[in-house]
Amino acid sequence: ILLNQDGAVIGIVRQGIGPETEEGGISVTVNALAISDMKSTMELLLNGEKVPYAGIYGVTVTAAAAQEQGLPEGLYSGAVDADSPAMAAGLQSGDVITEIDGEAVISVDGYQTKLLSLTPGDVAEVTIQRQGNDGYTEIKCPVTVSVLQ
Repeated sequence: ILLNQDGAVIGIVRQGIGPETEEGGISVTVNALAISDMKSTMELLLNGEKVPYAGIYGVTVTAAAAQEQGLPEGLYSGAVDADSPAMAAGLQSGDVITEIDGEAVISVDGYQTKLLSLTPGDVAEVTIQRQGNDGYTEIKCPVTVSVLQ
């Protein structure tokens, strides 16, 4: 739990398992999440509602980062949970999500807002860019949203 100097909770730290290292070990990832980033999810939980879940974790690819790194703009999928709706639909780590149901996704916030607007059981058409030998290819994946457990 992250506290400010007045003792108020301002966020949490989440630890996860990352990809295998070059030496054959397992890397550990740590993410700090601000309370403001979790507000919509907390509202659903406090109201006894189900929280939509797809199993995708990523970072924003800004226009500057896209130009510098040669990536499409959108949400770079850093991790996809095993046995998640996203994995079942074929999404992989390294995919860049550019649209959900025809709406552009240009940031983590945009992705979270769109996901939280869905109801568990909804099928969202997720448009991704996947890197191959000839550059990025657009793929559409139907993701059936489930419930955060």
